[in-house]
Amino acid sequence: MIDTDEYIEMWDDNLLGSEGVQILMNTLIAEVKRLQKELEDCWEYISHIDNHDMQSLADDSYSREKDRLRRKLNE
Repeated sequence: MIDTDEYIEMWDDNLLGSEGVQILMNTLIAEVKRLQKELEDCWEYISHIDNHDMQSLADDSYSREKDRLRRKLNE
């Protein structure tokens, strides 16, 4: 993840010349591409999960939440 604060400070201080703007744009483009790849990987993972696995995950989450609420009621 890029540190945008550094670029915002340079922008506010008018320190970004044409070369600085190009570096900023290249950095931002690289970050967008990284995030796109991460999103694609997530979608690929989700698309390969069997429906049974998804139901198991949902059932486990439901059971944990139900147990948590029961403990709260008993406190």
